[in-house]
Amino acid sequence: MSRRKRFLCVLLALAAVIGGICCWQRNNLRALGMSLRLSQEELSGEMDRQRERTEEASRQAGVNVRALTDEEKEALRGSEVSREELIDRITDGAQPAADEPAADEPAAPASEPQEPEDGEAALRGQLARQIAEIYVMEAEYTDWLAQANQAAIDEFTALPESEQTTANKYSIGMKYLSAALEKEKECDARMKAAEDSIRSLLTQLGEDTSLADEIHAAYLEEKAAKKAYYLSLH
Repeated sequence: MSRRKRFLCVLLALAAVIGGICCWQRNNLRALGMSLRLSQEELSGEMDRQRERTEEASRQAGVNVRALTDEEKEALRGSEVSREELIDRITDGAQPAADEPAADEPAAPASEPQEPEDGEAALRGQLARQIAEIYVMEAEYTDWLAQANQAAIDEFTALPESEQTTANKYSIGMKYLSAALEKEKECDARMKAAEDSIRSLLTQLGEDTSLADEIHAAYLEEKAAKKAYYLSLH
């Protein structure tokens, strides 16, 4: 086994020990297997497939919300647009602000009463926003991983050449791995909250909750592919 593969095995084995015997550990071990078996191009393709799986499941459930474009992800990364603004933008039927009527529509008189929103339409709007929240969260998590990966590389390469040892590489790697595991816990908790909300909304609409199940399965697969991709870089 090569030094690189031994290094990956040590990192993932330690992650498994830290995680304990649970689904989280199984995801780490799956990521290890994928990192040793698949190329970076194949792993990128797998992440794309899982994102498309979520989008297709949403469409099948009648949720019309689009994924973020590369330009929107870049704007989010640079804080040029807020996450709430992005959620409004990618959900179907987002309304302009009250003081900013659409260019081809006159502003409604201030005294004109507003029609109450239809109950089912309101629930579907909430459902769309939950899916949009997942898309934005995925973009934030992916960006965090990319930044953490680059920070680890920069920290190691900034060391004097005499200190660029395997021991220091392990030490730096474990520091960023620990941070990544904490970030993963946070992301898992946010995903569970979103999935629970989606199940509740679907139940209120009198529909089955298979959309939430599909989203959960796709999330686990994409997460494993992400871990494998970044592990394969080192």
